[in-house]
Amino acid sequence: MPSLYLHIPFCKARCGYCDFVTYTGMEESMPRYISALQEEVRRKTKGERPETIFIGGGTPTALDLKSFERLMELVDSLRKAEGNQEITLEANPESLRPELIELMRSGGINRVSMGLQSTNDDLLRFMGRIHNYRTFLEAYEALQRAGFTNLSFDLITGIPGQTQTALARTLQQTLDLEPAHCSVYSLILEQGTPFYRKWANHELTLPDDETDRLLQDLMVDGLTAAGYERYEISNYSKPGFACRHNLNYWALGEYWGCGAAAAEYVGHERALNVASLSEYLLAVENGKDPTLERKVQTHEEEIEEFIFMGLRQTQGISRAVFKERFGRPVEAIYDQVLPRFLASGVLVLTPTHLYLTRRGLDISNYILSDFLLSDAALDARSDDRAGAAKQSLT
Repeated sequence: MPSLYLHIPFCKARCGYCDFVTYTGMEESMPRYISALQEEVRRKTKGERPETIFIGGGTPTALDLKSFERLMELVDSLRKAEGNQEITLEANPESLRPELIELMRSGGINRVSMGLQSTNDDLLRFMGRIHNYRTFLEAYEALQRAGFTNLSFDLITGIPGQTQTALARTLQQTLDLEPAHCSVYSLILEQGTPFYRKWANHELTLPDDETDRLLQDLMVDGLTAAGYERYEISNYSKPGFACRHNLNYWALGEYWGCGAAAAEYVGHERALNVASLSEYLLAVENGKDPTLERKVQTHEEEIEEFIFMGLRQTQGISRAVFKERFGRPVEAIYDQVLPRFLASGVLVLTPTHLYLTRRGLDISNYILSDFLLSDAALDARSDDRAGAAKQSLT
């Protein structure tokens, strides 16, 4: 059974680094949006219950109270009567009101991903966040009192002005709270964002590569020393608390995507919904498909995606699963690529798995671009497409 992703594209304010499809000042559209989301979910799931549900955004907790209540009613209708279905909600601290927390419990939310980013208030203001660390602590404590135990924190490294001392303090304060899970991302400037424009105009300076690596190493070493398992390049969990929804993505599993700009992968077909809020609403309300583009994946494309996503995980790729899924051993398909990386010590091939070493994870974009460019092994993919793939990873 596929997983299900629900996109809630509303925010109170837009952060300087954000390039997600989100809208501010659109509160009047929230009720219509939830109605459209309910209808799209009904059409796609046809009464089936997904293995996992992930509600992201945007800021799902930025919804008005009535719209959020209806969202939780939708989630509740998708709950399984038995089993340990994982249902995740993304939340920002300033919007976690007591009434919403109560609705989250009744709706079946059992995992909450909180956008902390940093415990340094100056850095939070710089990024455009509208919470401070005290607000975060209050929201965290309210969730604990309500019985939520599977809590995940999002953290960012490489913020302009972020020192090793400031990051070490964020790390220690995070460890003191003992979340079940942490996601640690290095700040990336995406075109079209305010931060990118400032950088292009020489108004913003990012840490150099050496400093950025030191900051990332600080988090890797600190979290793993505290007992967190690094199970994916950017994700760490206590035993038993890895995000099952994301593990399904990385295993090239199926998932439905509902909402504006939501993506999905079902039956070897990838689809992407329109990003425009108005276009999405009109399409669903008029009984039309809100899909912007749809494409059946070729066998070769699925091999590449399986490699690309599988090697993000620290356990890597199961050789047996790869052969069963694609009909040939991974070492036979990538016989021109593997020897160099195995010899350099960034990739390891055991009798059961293929995985990146810690250094390999550090330079994974460089390594994975060569897997995407293995045209000879994958029956001569076009040079133009390969070049575009490499450019997107560098």
